[in-house]
Amino acid sequence: MFTVLSRQLAGVESDSARIAAQIIPGIGFIGAGSILHARTSVTGLTTAATLFVVAGVGMAAGGGLYLTAIFATVIILAALVFLGRTEAVFSLKMFVSSYQVTGRNVEGMLREVNRILDTEQLSMQSIHIANADPDFRMVFAVNCEHEQQTVLSIRLHESNAFASVTSLGSIEHE
Repeated sequence: MFTVLSRQLAGVESDSARIAAQIIPGIGFIGAGSILHARTSVTGLTTAATLFVVAGVGMAAGGGLYLTAIFATVIILAALVFLGRTEAVFSLKMFVSSYQVTGRNVEGMLREVNRILDTEQLSMQSIHIANADPDFRMVFAVNCEHEQQTVLSIRLHESNAFASVTSLGSIEHE
């Protein structure tokens, strides 16, 4: 779309690349800033891609190519809705879920959490252990799908190794 817009908006054939040449790097820089890499996951790719195509729509609208802008907007919205629903239907969305467990024996709590995570084929993303007299408090995060969140919560609550189990919430990955 940037190539088509540059050619149509520039007016002079030799000048067609100059229009998009200033917008593309700027939006690319902003999009790159929205992409985050953390351990085993990358987030922000959809945001970066959407920023990039919306810049193209903005160029089209700014250049008076309203039909092109409307057509691109419809395609973009349809793709985002379709992909979002596909992720939901096939449970492709990943979440980072955080839990807090308390108990008197740190080694026993660690062993039990690792046993449960191994059983569910999940891995711990982060962990923090604190002494909260008389019990120890362990906060950990796990990268999992929605169904795995539910099963993990049930397994943690069923265990006798913990005095209490609290789900601290989850953050959705792109």
